[in-house]
Parts: sequence; C-alpha cells; structure tokens
Amino acid sequence: MILVIQFVKKYRKPFLTQKFQYIYQMKRIFTLIFAVVTVVVVLTNCSSPQSLYRKGNYYQAVIEAVKKLRSKPDNVPAQEVLVAAYPMAQDIALRVINNKKAETNNPDRHYFIVEQYENLNRIASEIYRSPAALKLVTQPREYIGELQAAKNAGAEEFYKLGTDALRVREVRQARQALDYFNKVQNFVPNYKNVAQYIEQANFYATLRVLVQRPLTNRSYQISADFFFDDLMAELRRQGNRKKVEFYSEEEAKLAGITDPHQIITLDLLDFTVGNARETNSFIDCKRDSVHVADAYDKEGNKIPAYATVRAKLQIYRLELLSQGVLSVFITDAATNKPVGQQKFAGQYVWTSEWATYSGDDRALSDNQKRLIQRQREIPPPPQDLFVEFTKPIFVQTVNYVINWYSQF
Repeated sequence: MILVIQFVKKYRKPFLTQKFQYIYQMKRIFTLIFAVVTVVVVLTNCSSPQSLYRKGNYYQAVIEAVKKLRSKPDNVPAQEVLVAAYPMAQDIALRVINNKKAETNNPDRHYFIVEQYENLNRIASEIYRSPAALKLVTQPREYIGELQAAKNAGAEEFYKLGTDALRVREVRQARQALDYFNKVQNFVPNYKNVAQYIEQANFYATLRVLVQRPLTNRSYQISADFFFDDLMAELRRQGNRKKVEFYSEEEAKLAGITDPHQIITLDLLDFTVGNARETNSFIDCKRDSVHVADAYDKEGNKIPAYATVRAKLQIYRLELLSQGVLSVFITDAATNKPVGQQKFAGQYVWTSEWATYSGDDRALSDNQKRLIQRQREIPPPPQDLFVEFTKPIFVQTVNYVINWYSQF
C-alpha cells in the first residue's frame, strides 16, 4: 500500500501535466478547424451564384450557376439564377459595347469591346457544355463574327496610328509607334506587314549615341583604352534596357551609322601619375619589467633581474599619388549644341612602409617588428597606377550617363 501511495505521489503531477497538454493541443486543433471552415463558408457564400446576382455581377453569376448545374443538374437556386442573370449579362455587355463604339477618339475602346464579346461567347460556350443549363437557355447567342470584326477594327486603327507616328522618324514618336504596333499584334497577330513596321520602329525608337575615345599621351593610351572598353561594355549592358545603343567611333563606322542622335566626348584633364612623396619619422620605444639577466644570492638561489629596455624606431613611408579628372560632354548631333556636361575626379595613393631600429628589439611591439622585416617595395608600373585612379571615375561616369539617358 505504501508503495502505491509513493507511486501516485511521484507520477501524479507528470500525468496531469501531460493530460492538460493533450487537452490544450486538441482545443487548438478544433479552433483552427473551425476557423478554416468559417473562411471556406464565407468565401463560398461570397462567390455563390445568388450572392453574385444580388451584387449585380450577372456575368460571373451565370458562369457560377452553370458550374453548379454541371455537377448538380437539379440545383433549383442555380437554375433560377441562370434564367434571371443570363439576359441581364447579355444586355449589360451589349450596352457597354454600344457605349464604347461611340468613343471614337479613344482607340483603347476596342479592348473593352473585344472583352465584352469574349465574355458573351464564353457564357454561350459554358451553357452549351451543360445539358441542364441548355434546357433553360436553349439558344445562347454567340458573337463569333462580331468578335473578329472588333479585333480587326482595333488592329486597323492601331496600325494606322502606328504608321502615322513612325512616319516622323523621331525617337519618341517611334516608341509610340512601337507601342501601337504591339497593340495591333494583341488584336490580330501578323496583321498586314506589321512585323516589318515593328522592326523599323525598333530601329528609330533606339537612341544612338556615339562615344569618343579619350586620348592621352602614348605612355598611358593602352590603359585609357582599357578604361574606355570597360566603360562601353557597361554602358551597353545597362543601356539596352532603356532603348539606348552606345557606339565607339570604330563601331559606328562598321555599322554604317553616320547620323547618331548624340555624341559623348570623354576628355582626361589634369591627370598625374606616380607623384612621389617620401617621409620618415622616429619613435622612441621602451618596455618596462623585461627579464634581462639572472643573479644569485649567497645560498646559490637564482634571482631574475628585470629592467627597462629601449629602442629607437625609424619608419620610412613612400607614397605615389595618382589623380585626374574626366570631363563628360554630351552634344546633340543635329544641332551641335551641348545638352549635358559633368566632371568626375578620381584619386589613388599607393603606399609602402618599412622601418629600421637601433637598441633593444624587445622594446618593439609586434607590428613594429613586422615593419622592420619589410623592405622598400618596387612601385607598380605607371599604367597600373593610371587604372587605379580611374576606377572611381568609371563608377561615377556610368551612373551619370545611364541616369541621363533614362529620361529618353
């Protein structure tokens, strides 16, 4: 009996805790199930044929009613909604079509007209595929010819707008023409010779920019060419997203482009490479309580001796300063007038440090010891220094040019 009592005392609390947790978890599960069921019921009611009909969405009410009848042909509410909503959906669609046809100054009216004819045809198609629905609406009308005529009308109007805009041969008008021709394709793919016009519109919609290579003395021209080639590659990569094409003078000649829209002139100004400056400085170093020797007492016991050690450190520093300014000058080729100008500066300092010392090296820090292990470094060639100081100029130039042409 005593053993039973002890067992109950020992395991009663864990048992009750587990039971409570189980009840709590079950309660959470039932709450979640109830919430999901509630949401499903609400959504079902919102999309039910009766609800859609009461809200005046007759087109969708017909679609949902037909779906109900397809799965359950004797669904009376769905039958009632179909009979009441079908003529309303048809009447509203035809009224929208007639109203849009009257908007002769709005070419986008064709989208609304086509959409309404497609809705009417979908209703008819859904009813024809449901025997129960077809008994209630025996001859749902289809508007196949009217739909094709509406598409042809839309294609023709946008085709004319596109050809009129393209005739101007100007970038903004060509881009508008391209938009019109794409709409033609939306209505009637490959309408007339629209594919050829799209090709022409793409050409005239693209802003062609000639970029002149920066010229410098022969010692740095190879590095300047590397800068220019990298710049052109990045401008092309980003410019293609904005309907802008950049050409070097050599590329423009090969492509037969003699009439660029704009010209970018790049000019390196006031640049210097490898201006040297040498400095040296002295630091008095000391460290206290350094073990310097051992002494012995009368009994022969070793006694460590500590003292302050000193050293004089001489640090040498060589700096090579390279810097310059790039002028970016944008000219309108047709008028030869400047339309944009900016200057960007870049700088790079190459450094070398080493050191010598006199005295006790135990007075030096770890960093100072590393310095005295170094030797005077051989500076990089001038071409490399040139590349380094133009790196910040590169980033600034790309950002400026791409932002400039984003307005086009």
